[in-house]
Amino acid sequence: MRWLMKAPAYLYRAKLGWMMGKRMAMIEHVGRRSGKTYQTVLEVVRYDNDTIDLAAAWGPKSDWFRNIKANPAVKVSSGRIHQAPATGGVVDAEIAAEVYAAYTEAHPRSVQALSKTMGLPFEDPEVMAASVPLVRLTLDASAR
Repeated sequence: MRWLMKAPAYLYRAKLGWMMGKRMAMIEHVGRRSGKTYQTVLEVVRYDNDTIDLAAAWGPKSDWFRNIKANPAVKVSSGRIHQAPATGGVVDAEIAAEVYAAYTEAHPRSVQALSKTMGLPFEDPEVMAASVPLVRLTLDASAR
C-alpha cells in the first residue's frame, strides 16, 4: 500500500509526471528546520500558464505548507513542466473561495470524494477558504 501511495512521486522523478496530467503536481521544497529537500505530490486546484494553486488539505500544519511559508522558493513538476522554478505564497481567503468554487463546479466527483474521505467543506467555498489554506505557485519567467 505504501508503494502505491508513493507511485506518483516515482513517476515524477522518472520524468513521467506528464502521465498524471495537470491535475497533480510534485513540489520540491526545503525543510524549514532541517534544510533538507523534500518532494510532495499534491492535487492541483487550478492551473494556468503562470500559476498553479494547491490546497493544504491537511491544514496549515502540513509540513510542505509550513516549509513554503518559511522558504517560498520551490521547484514544481506538473503536466509537461519538470522541475520548474517557482515561488509559493498563501492566497487570501476571498480569492481562495473563488478558486474553490470554480474547482467544485469543474470537478464535482473529486469534490464528493474529497468531502467524504477527508471531510473537506467544499459545499461552502468561504468555509473551505477559511479552513483550508490555498498556496499559489508562480512560475518563474524561465519556466513559462
